[in-house]
Amino acid sequence: MSTLTPESLATHLQSLAPDLSLPIPPFPAANPLANPADIYRSYIAAIVRQTLNCDNELACNGIQRTQVLAHGDLVPVVARLRLKGVDMNQIALELSSK
Repeated sequence: MSTLTPESLATHLQSLAPDLSLPIPPFPAANPLANPADIYRSYIAAIVRQTLNCDNELACNGIQRTQVLAHGDLVPVVARLRLKGVDMNQIALELSSK
């Protein structure tokens, strides 16, 4: 199945995961058609943005690839979110519960 358009990618994802909310949340640094990991990155960034009420670009840039695949594919880095006057441990706990 060709997934050269956002619509065809969404159709394919819907067939794989019917409970998935679509469309894929758009973020400036993400290109899900060229990089499949950006699908996950977009969804994680949307959760970060909703939870912390921060800027789209900041949420997307706060997600990095792990150094070792045993630790997963992507990880939100709370310090990169540049939130001032907040308890980083509390933010990390809140994000991990989502």
